[in-house]
Amino acid sequence: MTRRLKKGMGKNSIVSIMHISDLHKSPQDSYESLFRSLIDDCDIYSANGINKPDIVVVSGDLIKGGSTNEIVTQYSEVKDFLEKIVEYFLEGKKEHIVIVPGNHDVNWNISKASMQKISNTKENIDIFRSGIISTFRWSWEDLSLYEINDAKLYMERIQSFAAFYNDFYTGIQTYPLEPKEQYQVFDLPDYGITFFAYNSCFENDNLNLAGSINPVCFSLSSTLADKYHNLGRLLIAVWHHGITGLPNETNYMDKQILERMSDKHIKIGLFGHTHTCNVLNEYKSIFSDDKILLLGAGTVYGDRSSLPYRTGRQYNIIQLAFNDDNIELSFHSREDRSTEIYPIPVWGDGRIGISSQSEWCTTLPWQKTEISKQINFIMTEAEQKQDRAWGIQQLLKLDLNNTSVRSILLEYLLEEKEYKKICEIFHSPVSNDEAIYLMESAEMMADLDMMKKMINVEYIKENADSAVKEKRQMISLFLRSKGYGAN
Repeated sequence: MTRRLKKGMGKNSIVSIMHISDLHKSPQDSYESLFRSLIDDCDIYSANGINKPDIVVVSGDLIKGGSTNEIVTQYSEVKDFLEKIVEYFLEGKKEHIVIVPGNHDVNWNISKASMQKISNTKENIDIFRSGIISTFRWSWEDLSLYEINDAKLYMERIQSFAAFYNDFYTGIQTYPLEPKEQYQVFDLPDYGITFFAYNSCFENDNLNLAGSINPVCFSLSSTLADKYHNLGRLLIAVWHHGITGLPNETNYMDKQILERMSDKHIKIGLFGHTHTCNVLNEYKSIFSDDKILLLGAGTVYGDRSSLPYRTGRQYNIIQLAFNDDNIELSFHSREDRSTEIYPIPVWGDGRIGISSQSEWCTTLPWQKTEISKQINFIMTEAEQKQDRAWGIQQLLKLDLNNTSVRSILLEYLLEEKEYKKICEIFHSPVSNDEAIYLMESAEMMADLDMMKKMINVEYIKENADSAVKEKRQMISLFLRSKGYGAN
């Protein structure tokens, strides 16, 4: 049984992540049945020490695909389902659900329309085999070469997913059609985690099943990875494709990108596509000590045709316990224990890979960025942005017992004239400067109750410093003049 830990950040706190993937719902099945089964399962694993999810990750293949009308219907259904998931598990916070596209979210009708057959000349075949021109494709169906001759239309093969995404995340996130821009950042400072969501369907279409992430897209996200690492976040990447396959398969992602990810401080990768729950060994570069732990989810609602032999529907719960110098990670496989594929899953302990184990635990080395570096980074960013309100938000996530944090935060709050926040945050001052600014903030608010409360704070009331005593006496006299008795 997993030990239950406190939610939120800090020592011995835990963050719980529900990782689902490859929904693949058949027309005869209902998302309502899946939704109710996930609620019931939450009651079961919660009773066994696994916390209700704080975050949900959906790593692609939201639909099965089909005609244009079928695709529209499928996205409408999955939107309703995910909104119920957000409402029940995440208290309506859509910024706490991370969604990426999968190969089934690529519209093959559009990718086919963007191509034309070209002659199988030796020159064209040599170009195709060399990979010099990435717009060439080979069809085993008619043993012919094709070329993508409408690049704009080809980009629109992800349009249906983008329309769903933009509707689902209205006012929070948008999904571009330009491949180099297809990454999203979900920063969750309350949990100390930043998710980087990538499209691993770059150049994926009806004639190219391989997965890949646009290299320019990853490069553009790299600066942000450095930024959030400097803010002390744990970085987690999400994409769709697995990184391994059988000898005759090509529908997996080139693992070279993992070295780039580990270079950019990404510690965990979440993916789907393989339709089996799996924990892959940590990917480690031979040139550094950087590692990335790879965790795969099965298909949460696929039918028999999409399930590997002797594998049921699956999803994962991942728990992260943040300690001072490490993160305790526990990985739990949940599997449909029905003897036959039934519209209502019956979840229980699952299997990781081909093992009989349903749970796996490890410890990730974790050393938060030094607080002085975090402060310097926040100050630099706030100055560049000319946005001290942003700086205040970031400082509030740091250790408020730290003298430097308190000093900079107080300075920013005064500059922003956030007097009420000063009274809320610094109600127990630890320095004479804080005591004086606390009383001045109550004065600026012209709040007599707050003024009386502040001058009776023990640190202020018992303080022998002449400046503090003088300020307290002035406010006390002012309150008496208003007939507002003060000690």
